[in-house]
Amino acid sequence: MNVNARYPGSSHDSYIWNNSNVKNAIIHLYRRYPNNNFHLLGDSGYPLRPWIMTPVTDAAQNSPEEAYNKKQIKCRALIEQCNG
Repeated sequence: MNVNARYPGSSHDSYIWNNSNVKNAIIHLYRRYPNNNFHLLGDSGYPLRPWIMTPVTDAAQNSPEEAYNKKQIKCRALIEQCNG
């Protein structure tokens, strides 16, 4: 977990992410270990990257993408509840 109190509550998560040391560390790890097995979960405000799992936009009903979205959102909600 990374906590950064530098930005006010009105700052968008993706803005904070783009200015974080964690982002740079993740990019470094991904480049150093391209066959890695780690991912971060992000909401639709984050860009899709090989190491950030975001919901699929406009997933068709009853599609594998919709099933993925439901599981991704459920997992992300659980993490957010743990963080408060």
